[in-house]
Amino acid sequence: MKKIMILIMSLIFLSVFSREFLIIYPNGLSIKGDSVVVNSDSFQLDLPDSWIADSFTSDPYPQSYQYVVQKTFDYSNTLKESIGKKIKWRFEDGTIKEYKLLLDDPLLLSDENGVFSPQSGTAVFEDVQIKEAKQFLDLLFTDEIKHLSFSYMFNNLSYSTVYIMNLEDEKDQAEIIGTIIINNATKQQIQTDHLYIFSGEINTVSTDYAVKAMRSFNYETDSYSGGSTMESFSDYKIYSIPGNYSFNRFSRDYIQFLHAKESYDMIYTFNAYYSNRSSEFQTFDQTIKFSKLSQPLMAGKVRIQKNDQEKTVFLGENTINNTSKGQPLEISFGKAYDVQGKVELIQSTRSGNTYFEAYKFTAKNYTTESKNIQLNFTIPRDSDVEVDVYDFSRPTATLLQIPLTLHGKMEVGVTFEIRYDR
Repeated sequence: MKKIMILIMSLIFLSVFSREFLIIYPNGLSIKGDSVVVNSDSFQLDLPDSWIADSFTSDPYPQSYQYVVQKTFDYSNTLKESIGKKIKWRFEDGTIKEYKLLLDDPLLLSDENGVFSPQSGTAVFEDVQIKEAKQFLDLLFTDEIKHLSFSYMFNNLSYSTVYIMNLEDEKDQAEIIGTIIINNATKQQIQTDHLYIFSGEINTVSTDYAVKAMRSFNYETDSYSGGSTMESFSDYKIYSIPGNYSFNRFSRDYIQFLHAKESYDMIYTFNAYYSNRSSEFQTFDQTIKFSKLSQPLMAGKVRIQKNDQEKTVFLGENTINNTSKGQPLEISFGKAYDVQGKVELIQSTRSGNTYFEAYKFTAKNYTTESKNIQLNFTIPRDSDVEVDVYDFSRPTATLLQIPLTLHGKMEVGVTFEIRYDR
């Protein structure tokens, strides 16, 4: 069943892309696919050293195939090919004599004195064949085929995503530069004209089985700035990175895939969750808030910095998940020690299966400047919510947000209630 799922997944990729492609996953797993002209009933397909043994699939599929490792020089095979011929043997003391090789395993040599098996030493060949070190699949088909579309998986090619976010105070805009770092830890050079970045998590199993299960794929394409595209495969995101690439073995390449500007608000956030018994004041987080992204962002690390006339100041960093075009995004990057808050559980009762909890959110601003603050409060998915006086939003089923403006040297308190069944 597992191998069938791998076959289905690979055939989907082949049918969707129908050309050379390379897809890189966050965990170092990659899929390589291509179409080639064969015009024969056999074909040798070169593979990287870290290929996954049960991941090969193709259209058409071969009747049988064999995995072959070709070394630059194979001493055992060269010795076997010399059976029945005269060879020279070097002993440990450096002495070299000529003998006839009768057998390679166990090793038997003969001369005018008879047959013997040397306990030490090595064969000395007049000349040897030096080959290119490689591994390949020797594919055999029932009939002659004209073309072959194939794909396979391999390990040790990975990526990471980093965004540099430069904040501009005057226009409340953030310049975002996105870079993908490709790390090739294989022993081969890997080339592609169609690079895809898979941003998401998939199930994997033991070493030889690449994929446990894949979902049905819906293929959609959305516009992405800088020439890139974002493709939605059900709940997964695959980003196309335009260009031709050659990743040398044991190398690290940096590819800029995004350069954009987004409008932002500077807010201060306080994160808490239901049934929390803590009543101590804690600092707020400094947070960049994008109300509505103009384009999607793949998961990665965001490094936030700010420029003035003399220097660039690193403010902090955080990670983001995959975020779609039109979605809001908040990125916290550091603490604001002059803005503090706490959430207290002030009442908790139960009636049958229904729980009732009342909370008080208190915030203090020790500075002379006004601060836009926001409580992010995690609640049960099936909760009913009531907030006294102040507006609130519920962007997801489990998140209650209460935004406030906290003037200088001001303290404010907000009470709210939640009800949920258990």
